Amino acid sequence: MTKGDLVSAVAKAAGLNKSTAGEAVDAIFDSLARAIKKDKRFQVPGFGTFTVRSRKARKGRNPQTGDEIAIRASRTVGFTPLWRPFVFGLDRERAGQYNSATRIGCLGILWH
Repeated sequence: MTKGDLVSAVAKAAGLNKSTAGEAVDAIFDSLARAIKKDKRFQVPGFGTFTVRSRKARKGRNPQTGDEIAIRASRTVGFTPLWRPFVFGLDRERAGQYNSATRIGCLGILWH
């Protein structure tokens, strides 16, 4: 889904024109970015949590020359989804057959 697709979906769902829906989407993302920058975390109940994650300094390779280069430490935004809504969002019939002790990994593998 692109930003344009999201704006169209918001416009349709809220009964707005695309210009107003685009402003609303921009305001949401701006607020999200400011909150993450200020609090280092933004939680959306029932959806997941955005957090600031630190990357350690490391060595890498220039793919064109093969030379080793130093990559500085940096920060990035990570997202941790609530697993049940994402995994079972499209298959609500399956959602009821797993208890809270069942976990599903990123490849859809079940374990207890």
